[in-house]
Amino acid sequence: MRRTNIGYYLILTVLLIMTSCSQDYLNEYMVDDKIYLNEAGLKTPAVFNWGTYTHDVYVIKGGKGFQGAQVKLVIDETLLADYNTTNGTSYKLMPADCYVLKETQLSFGKEDYRKSFKVDFNPEAILKLEGESLYALPCRMEILNNSIEAAEADKMTTILVPDVKQPYIKLFNSGLMKPGTAFVPSSDDEFVFYTKVQTNYHNQWDLTYTLEVDAAALTAYNKENNTSYKLLPEGAYEFNKTFWKVPAKWDEQYVEVKLKKQGLVDPNGKNLFDEYILPIRLSSVSMHGIDPDADLLLYVVTFADEED
Repeated sequence: MRRTNIGYYLILTVLLIMTSCSQDYLNEYMVDDKIYLNEAGLKTPAVFNWGTYTHDVYVIKGGKGFQGAQVKLVIDETLLADYNTTNGTSYKLMPADCYVLKETQLSFGKEDYRKSFKVDFNPEAILKLEGESLYALPCRMEILNNSIEAAEADKMTTILVPDVKQPYIKLFNSGLMKPGTAFVPSSDDEFVFYTKVQTNYHNQWDLTYTLEVDAAALTAYNKENNTSYKLLPEGAYEFNKTFWKVPAKWDEQYVEVKLKKQGLVDPNGKNLFDEYILPIRLSSVSMHGIDPDADLLLYVVTFADEED
């Protein structure tokens, strides 16, 4: 029993010493708690045009973690005027119908490190503004009740100039892909190639999409580039449609296409040597839109005789 008590007191003593050392370290090497905006200054956040778009203005509380804080976000037109004077710019105050502050106050406990003011932007209203890129939302964070010390003054303000974007899905590889796949008579009968589809936004939904073979796109390419690629025969490829879904919280998904050498051999066993293209068009998506500049892949497939 006595040995047990001695062991208990030893452990307790060690824990007390460790706690004391930890507190001494915090007091000597860590700074007092301060609070600031994570992204201060002029910012151009992407705002996607799918209805109300919520942007987070993050607030960081750093330091020893010994105190809480109460802060408030206000729209300060004087801040915008001062910025224009200093930088020779001509930003205008964003009209009230273009945004809503969902929270104007935040409360931090001692243990809290990061929270955010949420701003709901109205992309359609912003796009109706003449010269929409010249409108800004000047935000100043104020500390309430002397609850905490502020960081540097320039870390307490931010000017938001929303960059309205259309939400798209696109092909990761678009345009002509050459070299693609080269078959010879002694090649394996099948080859699988991969590309990807990607969103230009952080995806929160289950998206489904479809691909199609666009023969007209190949005809147009040959005419524009004075080339003579042939359309890859239908029997020479197969899409894996199980990949035609981008799950929620994924921003990309693979596209799998199986190429079949047998599709380049006629019923009499003659090899159809030539240069082919498989023109893959991203044709539909269940939500939002398709990037018109990255919706077509021209994948080159060659079938040639064995080299001597």
